[in-house]
Amino acid sequence: MKATNYRLVIILLFTLLLSGITLSKNPNLNSNVEIPQNSIDNLILGIKSENCGVCRSCIYFVGKYKIEEAVNALIARVQNETNPQIRILIAITLYQIGNKHGIFELDKMGYYDPDLYVRKICRNIYNEYLANEYGSSI
Repeated sequence: MKATNYRLVIILLFTLLLSGITLSKNPNLNSNVEIPQNSIDNLILGIKSENCGVCRSCIYFVGKYKIEEAVNALIARVQNETNPQIRILIAITLYQIGNKHGIFELDKMGYYDPDLYVRKICRNIYNEYLANEYGSSI
C-alpha cells in the first residue's frame, strides 16, 4: 500500500514537472545566454562523474540552458546508467534540449529501457514531444 502511494506521488510530481516545462515556455527565459566553452566542458565532465550529486546537477543545468554539445555525453551516460532516477532525469533533459539524436534516444528508451517505470515515463515524454512538434495528441 505504501509503495503504491509512493509511486502515485512520484507520477503526480513528474506530471506537474512536465506540464510546468511545457506551459512555461517563455521565450525570454534562457535565450541568448552565452555560456563559456570551459563551463560547457566542465558540465560534460560532470555528467561523466561517478559522484551522483555532481552528475545530477550537471544533467539538470545542461537541460536548463539547452546545451546541445552535451547530448552525446547524455546518451552515453543513459546507455550505461543503472539508476532509474538518473535515466529519468536524462530523459527530461534530452526533451528540454530538443536535439533530434536525443529525441531518438528518448524514443528508444521508451521501448527498451530495462525498468518499466522509466519506459512509461519516456513514452509519455516522447508523446509530449510529438504533440508539441506536430500539433496533435498521440
